[in-house]
Formats: sequence, C-alpha cells, structure tokens
Amino acid sequence: MVIEAWFLNRAFRLYNLPAINAFLFLLLNLPLRVVSQIGFAETNVNITIAQLQSIEVSHSSVSINMNQASHFITGSSTGVLNDHVRIVSSTAYQVTVQADSQFFFYNGVLSTLPIGSVLLGISSPQGLSGPQPATVVIVSPEVDLPSQPLTIISAASQGLNTSYAMEYKIPAKNAVLYLNRPPGTYSSSITYTLLPQ
Repeated sequence: MVIEAWFLNRAFRLYNLPAINAFLFLLLNLPLRVVSQIGFAETNVNITIAQLQSIEVSHSSVSINMNQASHFITGSSTGVLNDHVRIVSSTAYQVTVQADSQFFFYNGVLSTLPIGSVLLGISSPQGLSGPQPATVVIVSPEVDLPSQPLTIISAASQGLNTSYAMEYKIPAKNAVLYLNRPPGTYSSSITYTLLPQ
C-alpha cells in the first residue's frame, strides 16, 4: 500500500509538472506582454530664447537754470532725476552716452559753449521689478558730457527693469564759461545707447 501511494503521488507530480510550468510561464510573462501592448508616445520641448534689450529715457527734456547770481559762482544743476534711464536686458550690457556736437546750439546755430562744461552724474542701479544685475560698474560717477560715445555703465549680468538716476550739472569750475553769453536757451541732444556685452 505504501509503495502504491508513493507511486501515485510521484505520478501525479510528473503528470502536473507541465501544467505548473505553463502556469508559471504565463504568470511571469503576462506583465511583460501587457506592457509591450501599451505602446508609447513622445514629444520634443523647444525653448526659443530671444535677446531682449530696450532703453528708455523718462525725461524727454531737462533744464539747468542759470538765472541767479549764485549760479554763476557755485554752478547749477537739474537736481537728481530718478529713473532717468531705464534698462530692460536679458543679457549683460553696456550703456554709452554721447552729445550730438562738441558745442551747444543757440537759436539753431552752433555756439562756442562747450558741451563738456556740463557734468553727468550717474547713480547706482535701482530695480523696478524682476532680477537685477549682480555686478554693475558705474565707469565714473561723474563724466563731462562727451561728443563721442563714452561707456558710463557696464553690467556683467542681465537687468530686467533696472533704472538709473542721473543729474546734469554745471560745476562751479565751469560756471564762468556761462558769463558774457547772449540770454536764451542753449541746447544739445544727448543719446544713450544700450549695447550687449
């Protein structure tokens, strides 16, 4: 009896071995077949970066009054003009300044009053919004107004909505140049240029 039971048990195991193998095969391969039947899709993400740069002068005209005796001794100025030059730049930049002539115009005619008799005072940048330049070099806090392009600001990084206060002034040492001149308005155009670095 014991031999017969052992033989039957052994025969049952041998008989069911292919069924067990088939079951294990299906069990192990079923997830792979499901995954392979799902498929896939893909897309490309493209980012187009444009160089964004603009410059704006917020005061279209500025005046320095020489209408008091003290002005011809100690000089005069516009006072500080907040947000005078506004910069938007997505990259490092430079700003140059240049007058349209070496001399001021008087009644539409070139005079002998030198443009360099007016100093331009430049402040540190003030952020209006967004990231500000990490490193800004004001080349000189005061420069004589030049008749050739002169770099006055150099920013090693971007400046999104950055403004600079400026002041136009006639210093005491140059006030004497304004004596013995016909009364009236002496004018010149000043151009600020924004350049990428």
